[in-house]
Amino acid sequence: MAAQLYPYKLVAWLLERLLDKHDVAAFNLQTNTPVTRIQPYGERGSSSWLVHTDRGQVRTRDVLLATNAYTSHLVPNMTGPITPVRAQVCALEPPPEATQLPHSYVWIKGADHQYLIQRGSEDAQSNDGDHEGASKSQPEDSFIVFGGERPAAEGRDEGISCDDEVDPANKSNKSPEPLHTAYEWTGIMRYSSHWDPWVGRVPGGLLEDECTAPTQATGTVVQGGL
Repeated sequence: MAAQLYPYKLVAWLLERLLDKHDVAAFNLQTNTPVTRIQPYGERGSSSWLVHTDRGQVRTRDVLLATNAYTSHLVPNMTGPITPVRAQVCALEPPPEATQLPHSYVWIKGADHQYLIQRGSEDAQSNDGDHEGASKSQPEDSFIVFGGERPAAEGRDEGISCDDEVDPANKSNKSPEPLHTAYEWTGIMRYSSHWDPWVGRVPGGLLEDECTAPTQATGTVVQGGL
C-alpha cells in the first residue's frame, strides 16, 4: 500500500512489546510528560545527562531524541539544520454508490507529491486481489484520505511548528465539489537543510548551548527518527 502507515498503531505496538518483554526496572513508560530541557550532569567529563520534565528529572547516560520538527526546542542549534513544516490531510466521504478503490495512489511531480488512500483498501485488496478493478463492496469506514497539497499554501507552510489550525487555502484546494469533507487535520513534519536524515550522535558543537564546553559531557545524545 503506497504511502500508508498508521504511526499511532506502530508506536503503540512497539511500546506494548517493550512493556511485555521487560520489567519496570528495565523499561518505564511515562506518558503526558513533556521534556523541557536537557543538561549535562556532574563534573566536567561526566557521562550523564539530566532530563528535565514537568513531572521531575531523570538522570541518564544516553539520550535519544525522537523529536523530529521539535528538536530545536531541546537543542537550539538545530534550528537551522531542521525546518518544521505543516502538512494537511482531509478525509472525504465517497458517494454511496461508489465502489471501493483497489489500491492507494501517489502522484509525483518534481519535489512535490500527492497521495490518496481509501480506508478499507487493504480489505478490498485481500478479498479481491486476483481481479482488476475496484471491489464491489464498501467497508463501513471507507473515507478517502487525501494529502499532499502543501504547495497551495502560502510559503508552502514551511517554518510552521503549530498544528492547531488548518490552512484555508490548502483546505479549499483539496475538497472536490461532489465530496463532503468529513474530517481535516494538520501535523508537523520536518525537513533537513541537506535533505538527508539526521541519525546518530549529535555533533558536540550543536550541544554548546547545553554544555559550557562541547566536551563537558561524554554521554551520548543521539538524534533519531528523521
